[in-house]
Amino acid sequence: MRDDVLGTIGVPPFAIPLHVLHVWDDETPQQARRQAARMALAQAGAGWRISVAAPDAGEPEPVERYDWADAEGLATLTEELDPDVVVTHGSASGVLTRRTLRDRHVIVCLSPARRGHELAETLAEFRTSRWCNAMVVPDARTSDWFRRRGIRVPLFLVEPGSSGASELWAAVTARAYAFGG
Repeated sequence: MRDDVLGTIGVPPFAIPLHVLHVWDDETPQQARRQAARMALAQAGAGWRISVAAPDAGEPEPVERYDWADAEGLATLTEELDPDVVVTHGSASGVLTRRTLRDRHVIVCLSPARRGHELAETLAEFRTSRWCNAMVVPDARTSDWFRRRGIRVPLFLVEPGSSGASELWAAVTARAYAFGG
């Protein structure tokens, strides 16, 4: 295993039912929204309490959905719901969530694949990475993107096809909850 990746998720180490708040915004791609909705439903099916903070919940519709328009709205909502873990989907919602909720909640960021070299994106990730308990990356190239830019957070490389959606993400969120915060 590469030394810059904390672990590879394949088998869930914990069966702790958690309250997870999934967060995404208008800039999150539609495919990522659908994946997030399926993930939320899989976790709910495993007995976890799931809430979604999103302008639309994607397809299929998760159980508890809340709208949020800005950082203040997200902070208020998160304080009311008091989740064990906050999972962000997409770059913009990930950066905003980390800035808003830093040091108050366990945060897991699902990172999109990194291909470009945008300075603003690199700076935002670098400045907010310290407020993230775990970063889930889709491939080794994205892991390298973080490492080369000096962004040091626990990275989990998810191997596609190694397990079902509920097991993969349950393992990541449970590990972040157990070792983070």
